[in-house]
Amino acid sequence: MESGLRIAGRYRLERAVGGGGFGQVWRAADLLRDRPVAVKFLHRDVAASGPVWLSKFRQEAKIAARLSHPNIAAVDDFGEYDGQWYLVMEFLQGRDLAEEIAAHPEGLAVRRALVLAAQIADGLAAAHEHRIVHRDIKPANLMLLQGDRVKICDFGIAHIVEASASHTLGGQAGTPRFMAPEQWRGDPVDDRTDLYAFGGILYVMLTGRTAFHGPSLSAFMGQHLNAAPAPPSTTRPEIPEALDRLVLEMLAKDPDQRPARAADILARLRDIGGLPELPARPPVPRLDEPVGERRSPRERQTPVRTPFAPLIPRRTLKLASIVVVTVIFLFVITRIEQIGDTKFDVAFTFSGHRDDVGAVAFSPDGSKLATGSGDHTAKIWDTRTGELLTTLGEYGEGIKLVAFSSDASKLIIVSADGTTRICDVESLKVVARFGGDRDLVESVALRPDGSRIVTTSGGEALLWNVESGKVVATLPKADPWYRSVVFSPDGSAFATNTLSAGPNVAVWSAETGVRIAEIGDDLYGVYAVAFSPDGTRVAVGGPNDSAKVWDVATADRVASLAGHRGGVGSVAFSPDGSRIVTGGLDEKARIWDARTGSLVTTLKGFGANVNEVVFSPDGSTLATASGNTAKIWDPRTGDLISTTDGKTDWVPFFGDSTDVTELTYSPDGSMLAAASSDTVMLLKKHR
Repeated sequence: MESGLRIAGRYRLERAVGGGGFGQVWRAADLLRDRPVAVKFLHRDVAASGPVWLSKFRQEAKIAARLSHPNIAAVDDFGEYDGQWYLVMEFLQGRDLAEEIAAHPEGLAVRRALVLAAQIADGLAAAHEHRIVHRDIKPANLMLLQGDRVKICDFGIAHIVEASASHTLGGQAGTPRFMAPEQWRGDPVDDRTDLYAFGGILYVMLTGRTAFHGPSLSAFMGQHLNAAPAPPSTTRPEIPEALDRLVLEMLAKDPDQRPARAADILARLRDIGGLPELPARPPVPRLDEPVGERRSPRERQTPVRTPFAPLIPRRTLKLASIVVVTVIFLFVITRIEQIGDTKFDVAFTFSGHRDDVGAVAFSPDGSKLATGSGDHTAKIWDTRTGELLTTLGEYGEGIKLVAFSSDASKLIIVSADGTTRICDVESLKVVARFGGDRDLVESVALRPDGSRIVTTSGGEALLWNVESGKVVATLPKADPWYRSVVFSPDGSAFATNTLSAGPNVAVWSAETGVRIAEIGDDLYGVYAVAFSPDGTRVAVGGPNDSAKVWDVATADRVASLAGHRGGVGSVAFSPDGSRIVTGGLDEKARIWDARTGSLVTTLKGFGANVNEVVFSPDGSTLATASGNTAKIWDPRTGDLISTTDGKTDWVPFFGDSTDVTELTYSPDGSMLAAASSDTVMLLKKHR
């Protein structure tokens, strides 16, 4: 296979991205649906290994193609090209669980492990409902996407490859570290085989090490057949007894001694962690419906959504402006680098707006940056060359939000009068419009999947359906007004906060606008709100000297992060949920252990209130805004990233520039956009 090759008339191969015992994986462009896909080519010798192989392949591919579940990677198509069989799957951007575990050698936070495990259990339960057994569940087959969403990959692959003894252990698919005893013995497998492997995965998530260590194949076999694993709490004493017991039951040698169903494991994980009920999943399509080969991808049974990738403005803009900063900028700013090998360079300074920039957003692939300004226009820039690609507007009001569609062909723009416009980037035409005729919009937020928008204006808040342009719900009037709005990372809920006496934070269903919880007890209102990655907790900052963490399900306060003097103006969770950062009105930022509430480190030297804190998507860096400067930190050590010549350790917007109002990372964390006044600075990371 080679780049540029077109498969079945519609899949153009772009680059090889991986491989294994089954074959090779390519990223490809689906020319029919204009989207990236993953094409998995199976080894020719697999197909030639036996007369039953082709029948098994077709059967398993059809079964995998009918699995429609948010925690299962979708199979869209299959066929044969030049004697080599392939599967077409959704292209996933993230990292696999094996990489994540390697980055946490002492184990993941217990709460996070429970949240991830609940998603795995839900995906397995959906497959097992139709008697579909994976046979090779392992960390490398579990992808972690943005917001800690889990996708189980390669359903059907193990059974297909199992037909070729040259690619398996004794004709049985599996990975030695996670293979069930019945697989080692060559006995028939069923749902409980997956649950054994799942128990091994939960064990390594909690402890950082596998239940059995080999090192040889024969040693693994003997241990899985005869040895009793040590309880996970032997390594991590804080692991609850109920979780200890569940893991050991899942690793029982006798399948009859394991939990009977993945759904039972899911229920127990929820009970142990106090996790909320997962949304009801759509029914899995019937397995007797006909499916053809090399067909157009099926239409999924889930509701159609408009997939936008937003980055939402967080701070109200100040009205001051600056005329010229670029020349001074380039003489003063050199490079910023992370302590160690990582460096940040100031790549471009985007100037061209005539008023304050209040919104910035990267395209999903990071090649473009959209900016929205009080001058009533939105601009799109090329992040590779620094060139201005196009200008959209004028729209009569300042821009409060910009966000790209998943293919970057459209831009969603929300103006200060509440009007939402969806614009075609090529033709510059508005292809959809709704809302408007409102008083000044104070805040706006877009659901991560792009299907909902919330706008607040004074005491009014509206939840909109982006596809239909209709109001889904009008929230109860706030007294005196809604200050801000933010969606949970998984998009299931959003939170609003007010300046009234507590409870002053409300959590609402993103689907219906129904109020889920009321939390907060600050007498003088709330300044900042942030969800944990799993959406189960909310961190709140206000005029008091501490930030507070609340459990959404119970409305109980679970932690108080005390130490600031003068109030907390910004707050954020790390992507893995293990840390919380608070920006204070005392010119300090503090990093806390999200599990215990203890202080990890204090960041100093700002010289102004810390108005914004943002983690990079992978959690490796932390950006802060204070006054007219932006700083980048290593959140693991609290060290400030500095320039190579040591002359400056921050990125200033020089002269009389107003505060930095926007800090936005690119989806892969390799770039940071910082906006102040009418200027946006783009920094790039490299090694």
